[in-house]
Amino acid sequence: MELTETMLDPQPFIGIRDKVRDPGALFAEALPRLYEYAATQGIGPPGFPIGIYYEDGGGVWDMAVGVHTATESDGDGDIFGAVLPGGRAVVGRHVGPYEGLGRSWQAFMVALASGGYTLRAEPWEEYRTGGDDSDPKDWLTVLVAPVN
Repeated sequence: MELTETMLDPQPFIGIRDKVRDPGALFAEALPRLYEYAATQGIGPPGFPIGIYYEDGGGVWDMAVGVHTATESDGDGDIFGAVLPGGRAVVGRHVGPYEGLGRSWQAFMVALASGGYTLRAEPWEEYRTGGDDSDPKDWLTVLVAPVN
């Protein structure tokens, strides 16, 4: 996998975190709520959806579904506000259906290690296109790893 080194600005987002067996179900439940919350709180317009996978507990993912926001938020209830870290990062690209993301993440993590990079925060994925009626072979997901 081709890696690109970049510098990121800190990016506020809102999210919902849960432990799930089916990440797709969490996205389906969380994204409409997050978009509505961003609209009613004046912290939008919301940007790209993101997924942060904190841990895989044997098929149960500890993860967050989120959306970038224009300003920070404290959240409300199970909706939390946070900031993705700025600074040095490495990005990779996955083009195609979401079902192939696991293989792309494996290749991405191998490439990071081979390049001598170490993580300084949880990596995340940004869904730039897809999840709609467009052709899944064209969907773009950007993998982002904050590194030392």
